Amino acid sequence: MATQVSCDVDYVTTLQARVKELEAENANLLSRLADCHCSKIEKKLYGHDGKATEPKKANKKSKEKIEKKPGYNTRFMSNHSKRYVALKVMYFGKRFYGFASEAQMQPTVESEIFQALEEARLLVGDKKESQYSRCGRTDKGVSSVGQVIALFLRSRLKISGVNNGSSGDIVLEEQHEGEIDYVRVLNRVLPNDIRILGWCPVPVDFHASYDGNQLWAIKIKGSAFLWHQVRCMVAVLFLVGKGLESPDITDLLLDTNRIPRKPQYTMASEVPLVLQSCEFKDVKFMCSSEAGEALHSHLVNECKIYQLQAAIFHEAILNSVPPLHDQILPAVRESKKKASHIPLMSRPTEPSYEERRAKLNSCT
Repeated sequence: MATQVSCDVDYVTTLQARVKELEAENANLLSRLADCHCSKIEKKLYGHDGKATEPKKANKKSKEKIEKKPGYNTRFMSNHSKRYVALKVMYFGKRFYGFASEAQMQPTVESEIFQALEEARLLVGDKKESQYSRCGRTDKGVSSVGQVIALFLRSRLKISGVNNGSSGDIVLEEQHEGEIDYVRVLNRVLPNDIRILGWCPVPVDFHASYDGNQLWAIKIKGSAFLWHQVRCMVAVLFLVGKGLESPDITDLLLDTNRIPRKPQYTMASEVPLVLQSCEFKDVKFMCSSEAGEALHSHLVNECKIYQLQAAIFHEAILNSVPPLHDQILPAVRESKKKASHIPLMSRPTEPSYEERRAKLNSCT
């Protein structure tokens, strides 16, 4: 009986050892498969001689046709070397339904970025597995020249650092030589109104939402912003600037004891609103000279296109509005606005914070 038990234990031990061997062999094959697919995409992006190939024009029709290519699976990439990276992003928000992909409407800036990351074979998992974070979100139509996101990306380097309990080697922050040119690779597959400005390796505990020192848009600075806060503030300042409200209105509205309910008014337009910069301690974004030249050329070209459009519209104005009307109409228009303006303190108000909370609690 004792001999039979001993044989069973040895058999189980042998099986467990064999399972570990097979798992190790499977991981090795997955890593080799990922290397194979990654080298293919790099040849498409860089060319066989290592030089960048001509980019394809990104448009809505071509984007709709992009599908997951056979053999690509982020599960394979999770066994590849990776590093935690912060990316500095600019985008022209006119055609987007905000930054965050959680919005029900498409396209969003975030969805376009992840589509480019997938096409470039840089993803090593889904958002959760990639430890994805963003500095903040912007509304529909809002632009940015300094948004920051952070996530794990595939690395070309094979040097292991801290593994942090996840699969795949994590490259040390200090290692830069020979790394993937993230700026160049992504900018070749992103649409024309989104560009990566730079990248920086960051610690695995870095979080783009919580580690920022300052986040600012226009000339308003803060550690964070409430929903529509900037547009509401600017709307009131415009009313003051136009002489429709007294400068004292700003102090009055900020006194929630005296004015617990916000007056109803139209927010300022989102079109000129720009998220200018997101600053983090010890984070310095980098960009290769080749990627920098390509980025500069792209931005200059886009600037010329919008300048040409503006010139065309300006010419249309000059040819459709008589000079006499051009001088008289603004004054008439302003006088009509002042006559029809309802002071903020005389307008209907929205529910107070306490009233909103009480309503929310009653629903739950």
